[in-house]
Amino acid sequence: MQFVKKNAVMLGGGGVSLLAIVMLILGMMDSSVADEMSRRVSAAGQISSLRADPKNDAIIAAEKERAERVARDLKSAFEKLLEMNQRKPLIAEAFPRPRSMTQATEFRIAYVEALAALLRELDAGDLPNNSEIEEEQQNVNDQMETERAAAEEADPSMAAAPPVRGGAAPPGVSIGGGGSGRAGGAAAAPGMLPAGADPDDIKYNAERRAQIAKARSIRIYAGPDALHRSPIAESQAAPNVIDMWFAQVSLWIQQDILRAIREINDEAARADGDGTVETSPIKRIERFRVFGYVSPEGKIIEFPAAAAAVVAGTTGTATQIPGVGEMRRSFTQRKADEQFDVVRLTLIVTVDSRDLPLLFDRISRQNLYVCTHVDLTRSNDPMFGFVYGPEPVIRATMDFECYMARSAFAEMMPPDVLKALGGNPPEPTNP
Repeated sequence: MQFVKKNAVMLGGGGVSLLAIVMLILGMMDSSVADEMSRRVSAAGQISSLRADPKNDAIIAAEKERAERVARDLKSAFEKLLEMNQRKPLIAEAFPRPRSMTQATEFRIAYVEALAALLRELDAGDLPNNSEIEEEQQNVNDQMETERAAAEEADPSMAAAPPVRGGAAPPGVSIGGGGSGRAGGAAAAPGMLPAGADPDDIKYNAERRAQIAKARSIRIYAGPDALHRSPIAESQAAPNVIDMWFAQVSLWIQQDILRAIREINDEAARADGDGTVETSPIKRIERFRVFGYVSPEGKIIEFPAAAAAVVAGTTGTATQIPGVGEMRRSFTQRKADEQFDVVRLTLIVTVDSRDLPLLFDRISRQNLYVCTHVDLTRSNDPMFGFVYGPEPVIRATMDFECYMARSAFAEMMPPDVLKALGGNPPEPTNP
């Protein structure tokens, strides 16, 4: 008894330990413990197998297949890009150098015709000219003569009134101003109008009538001076190949963007059953200027424009062009590299304010274009005779970058141009 009392703590602790051992044994006999042990033995076997031959053929094969699939997709995407980016020159054999002076002259003639075709395809026109205003003036004269004769028949005393000659313009607007529509003339004398006629009535204003008639006979305002026009179009001499190439690239770009504008206006014409300036989303092309390539050093390799459209500027820095202004910096900071050449351009249009996002979308769908800057201002064109219809319009000045895949154009590019862009000119393909 004394032994038990003296060793009660030890015996108690031993009992607990014995109980724990019994419980541990009983726990290990549980099926879940056995399953876990089996799983770990299996994992240990797999680890041993990997140590002996550290490869997983299934994973490696899957990764190889994935890499090959990515490579195929990348190749396919680049082929699609080249297909979209590819353009055909006016005369294929003219680049990288024309075969003869005659071929260079043929290119110049084709270039002039292509610029004219751009305006025809847009169904474009300008403000009415003198002849169109004079025609409307005759219509006004005939109308007032008819009204005077009717008034005389109703009241014989009107026969003493002075004969009707000439129409009336609204205050401060001249008639027969060569289509400028600018303020500067004086209104016709009230005595020249039928009795009780309002001098501001459009039916007596030949110039305004001509402006409205013109807007309803075209789809968009755009004259030859609105486009980028290479100096080769103004000369009868055979152009050199570099000027030919700059003219060709600027033409490609204008064809792309004006195609987008034409599609938008054509869709609106089909929907409205009309097709006039008043219903066209894009109402006027004020200026389109292609500044030139961005060299690897970030300077502009300028595309010259016709003398009538260019004022003093410095090649390699900023170019000042009427209606366009100084070329702004691009937030992309992109320059020519071995993959793409970069061309900067500016477009100024008057557009239905609701359709400006559509214009951005369509331009980007034509080819590889990124808009780098936009200025929006209220248009004051109606003050100068442009007729846009009742919907609100805005004047948008938009800068774009055009990306041209080097591999799609390198064989055509004149060697000096390619060299200036950091490329290696290939051997000439024609003598």
